[in-house]
Amino acid sequence: MLIRPWKTFGEGPHTVKSGAFAGGSTATLDSGDIRFTHNKRGDIVYAIILGWPAGDRFQIRSLGTASPLRPGVVANVEFLGCVEKLDWNQSAEFLTAEKPSAKPCDFAYTRKIRFA
Repeated sequence: MLIRPWKTFGEGPHTVKSGAFAGGSTATLDSGDIRFTHNKRGDIVYAIILGWPAGDRFQIRSLGTASPLRPGVVANVEFLGCVEKLDWNQSAEFLTAEKPSAKPCDFAYTRKIRFA
């Protein structure tokens, strides 16, 4: 599978150091740290969220309608690894999406965002 970066590599307050002795830099990653890829056609963006939120929702600033990245209108949001139907909303500031009742895994959580 070919990984394609989206308009930006990601968003979030934390950075990850490179190199063999930088192992502790990933310990601070949380739900505000998100990385993006997209499919070949460009109509689907995968938002890889690097931490589980404390609240009941995930928020993605880069996918808000007023974002300087101009992401477009979101048509559908899925949570990979989850069969629950979860609510979501795209506002000017964020794409906000409910989190499932249980974590589908232990490390990173992927949202599949389809654009209209």
